[in-house]
Amino acid sequence: MSKIFIPGTAGDYDSVYEGRSSGGIIIDGELTIVIDPGIGFIVKSGLKKVDIILMSNEELLYSNDAKAIIKKFNAKMLDNNNESIKKIQNSFKIITPKYILGYINNPKLTKGFAEEFKDTNIMVFRCETTTIEEIINLIDYINPELAILTGFKKGTDGIEFSRHLKSELKKYRKEHLKTQIIPAKEQMTINPDSYNIKLKQKNLKGFI
Repeated sequence: MSKIFIPGTAGDYDSVYEGRSSGGIIIDGELTIVIDPGIGFIVKSGLKKVDIILMSNEELLYSNDAKAIIKKFNAKMLDNNNESIKKIQNSFKIITPKYILGYINNPKLTKGFAEEFKDTNIMVFRCETTTIEEIINLIDYINPELAILTGFKKGTDGIEFSRHLKSELKKYRKEHLKTQIIPAKEQMTINPDSYNIKLKQKNLKGFI
């Protein structure tokens, strides 16, 4: 069973000083993929193995624990695109047999960028670098089954941020969208099967 684990939700250094981790996410299946292993990632993750590391940014908030993970688990840093993982600007598109996941960090939003993620089922948004307007536009264009919000700056309440996003979607008459929106919590595990994820492509050669 493939699952998504979010070790930490910090979106700035001030939040880290409050005790939160700036870790990104872990996609755990046949292979384990780690995205943005930032400050405190290892402590909060409970990692037992790592096969691939993806980094959207070299700042410590996103990369601090990468070298330790490589040394301990002999993990590979993936820099080049392959048929299952594609880097788009600072974001990633990951294809698995059960779903397609988009991880969005600091996007330069264009129609071409949005089109790259058109077939994704799950979108993970880093809220410290992605505006409400950008999230709304991407959800509207892509219409994923699930949107996960993470990367909250100090003083930002994830639940309130999520409520504000939902109210803005209604304001712009996007309430017809069926996307489930959830704010991440520290050490949250998400089972995609619980969100009625339906694969939008067939015959994918995913490896998770």
